[in-house]
Amino acid sequence: MAGLLGTRASFASDVTLILEIVILIFLAAGYVLMRRKALKGHGALMAGAVALHTLLILLVMVPSAAINAGAFASISLGVVITVIHIVTGTLADAFGILFVAKWRFGSVNVCYRRVKYMRPALWLWLSSLVLGLAFYAYYYV
Repeated sequence: MAGLLGTRASFASDVTLILEIVILIFLAAGYVLMRRKALKGHGALMAGAVALHTLLILLVMVPSAAINAGAFASISLGVVITVIHIVTGTLADAFGILFVAKWRFGSVNVCYRRVKYMRPALWLWLSSLVLGLAFYAYYYV
């Protein structure tokens, strides 16, 4: 089945790629809100980004990895990209879920104490995004 972007990717893969770029925009907007001290808006936007990212992982990425699990038996550039993408993406999502839970069920002060962990989590997510783009290019372009 042909996707949206004119590559060999499936429709689901193309939609996932587009939504991950939307999440990047959410993260950038969340940063702006945080700098403006609009912390409730920042938290709400980040919660939406984490929820969307988690849904993409559960509904698209995990099933894709399960269907293609046999590919992990070999060593290739594509497998290395995929494994590092899985590790960085899982860690970034776990941090995101933790931060959102602490924000939702804690206080803003809890978030201030976690800022030193949020930057590394952002770098993990950005690394995962770059690896996701590399995955897409390697397998579909």
